Amino acid sequence: NLDRKLLAVLLLGLLVRGAVLWQYRDTLTRDDDNYGEIATNLRQQSIFGLGQDVAIPTAFRPPLYPILLAGSMIGDEISPWQVGTLHLLLGLLTILLVYQLAQQYGLSRGAPLAALLVAVDPILLYQSTRIMTETLATLLAVASLYALSRLNQKHHWTTALISGGILGLSILCRPTFLVWLLLCLLALVILEPKSRQRWQLASALLAGAVLVISPWTIRNMIQFQRPIALTTHGGYTLLLGNNPVFYQHLQQQPWGSVWEPAEVDRFKQGLNKMDPNGDPTKNYWSPSMVTEPNSSQSTTEYERDRFAYRVARHQMSQQPRMLVVASLVKIGRLWSPLPHQVDPTESTKGRWLRYLIASWYAASYLLALVSLYHLRGTIIGRPWLWGLLLVITLTAVHTLFWSNIRMRAPLVPWIALLVGASCSGRPTASVQEPSSEAS
Repeated sequence: NLDRKLLAVLLLGLLVRGAVLWQYRDTLTRDDDNYGEIATNLRQQSIFGLGQDVAIPTAFRPPLYPILLAGSMIGDEISPWQVGTLHLLLGLLTILLVYQLAQQYGLSRGAPLAALLVAVDPILLYQSTRIMTETLATLLAVASLYALSRLNQKHHWTTALISGGILGLSILCRPTFLVWLLLCLLALVILEPKSRQRWQLASALLAGAVLVISPWTIRNMIQFQRPIALTTHGGYTLLLGNNPVFYQHLQQQPWGSVWEPAEVDRFKQGLNKMDPNGDPTKNYWSPSMVTEPNSSQSTTEYERDRFAYRVARHQMSQQPRMLVVASLVKIGRLWSPLPHQVDPTESTKGRWLRYLIASWYAASYLLALVSLYHLRGTIIGRPWLWGLLLVITLTAVHTLFWSNIRMRAPLVPWIALLVGASCSGRPTASVQEPSSEAS
């Protein structure tokens, strides 16, 4: 029966993900984005901050994942066993929720397939082998979709409040999800037929998110005298995708090539030259531009973030053609079935593995498009709408901000649901009608 199918998929997910985590056990403490450093400082010094010796308080990264890392430490250091176990549990919970979500969507025959696709997805497998947010962000995306589908069934303010709370947790993991929250609020207001219930549900959804995000915002207000609800990382990410070095790379290098180390170093050198008290219209990547001594020592993390936004906006306005080109490239990188070649000396085995992964995603896209065709009359209605809004969110945000294939990890479950729908024999099915219980 279906329960046995679920157990079989969970067991397969346990074996596959466990094997991958064991194979890459040496990279499980690789900390490219400093989440592990923040978690270690939080555990050892009770400071959410960056720094190897004395931690300096920061809001550069969102708080949920480092807090989860710090809370799951056995001692005072992050270990491969800790990261591997945490990511394995998060992954299994994601598989379980995808299966239950497929049942909510009326895809009883497609539920095992959707869960299986998530269990062995290449992006999710690879990102689980590093200290990165993709595993948690994907789980929270599925949990949000599940909560929103429950809201379809039960139009009650408590259900909306819980849904908003889960969306709030998603935002504390990936600030991008804030745009998703806003689109979900807009959809509730437009689609809910009863005026009184419409505003009641939307208010409860917003309140749930605000309640969850508030402690982080209050902490930042106390620490930095600024009500930072997200992070101080957005300006850097916008500038990373819109600067003269990247634009020049797109003009001169073959399509699909990655930044060379020399180009990355040049971009970082320009960052070091930037003075948040100075002029955002300067070209900080020009060879003639020199660093002003002690120019940014008195500035705050928040001021540097705001200045990065201003520099990025100036670069975008100065080169509108390259802004369009860069935007198209970033969309392509987000949705490309073929993973980027990051190693110039890639082996034949590595190249064919990337081609195999590309074939996997191309087939998934094709089946998902078949479902979208069959759902064309109902895709803008609930419950499929919530996932569609997440697709719009990530595509729109990463049109401007830096993008690569891992950024679409939270979309993997929704695409898997579409694939399951195409193979379920009921691609137009939806969840049951909401109860008539008054709010």
